[in-house]
Amino acid sequence: MATPRTVDRSNPIMCPQCGEAFMPRRSGPLPTYCTATCKARACDTRASTDGRMDQWRRATTERRIAALLARTAQCPSCGVVFAPGHRTRTYCTAQCGMRAYNVRRQEDGRLLRYRAERRQRERDQADPSEVFRAADVYERDDWTCWLCSKPINCEASWPEPDSPSVDHVTPLSKGGGHTLSNVKAAHLRCNLVKGDRPADLAA
Repeated sequence: MATPRTVDRSNPIMCPQCGEAFMPRRSGPLPTYCTATCKARACDTRASTDGRMDQWRRATTERRIAALLARTAQCPSCGVVFAPGHRTRTYCTAQCGMRAYNVRRQEDGRLLRYRAERRQRERDQADPSEVFRAADVYERDDWTCWLCSKPINCEASWPEPDSPSVDHVTPLSKGGGHTLSNVKAAHLRCNLVKGDRPADLAA
């Protein structure tokens, strides 16, 4: 049985962690560290020195990865079973998420209203002397997205994120015109992210 330490409690004790002197309690076990914080720091230092801290971190990481890989979910859009990796992920890809979003918009009528309003704005702000097709814009811009500078997949179809779309540099809602000088080719994904904001604010 260890012999209890005997010391004059009227004299201060030096904390081996922070090096500051402190007065021990009048009764009870004789403390080694001045505060619980110093005691915890000393414990962490010992654990880091003998490798226990690294072992604990590796074991924790492995448990978390195993728990994420063990989780599976079924994509409500295409029915594919996938490992979400995150609790808030619902769809297997961004393409499935966009398709489901457009289905919801079509069911509640938002998509039809949006397309009708957009066509009306284009007619109101179009230059009668300029008649062009979307294909003319894509060819002029060499099938390159002006927002991300990456090539556009010419074989992709709406609503795939990489499908081509015509973006108004100055949005129609901000007074821009539906003219060749105000339109550029863009990915559908980039176009939706930009919305009706200027390109420098949408980046």
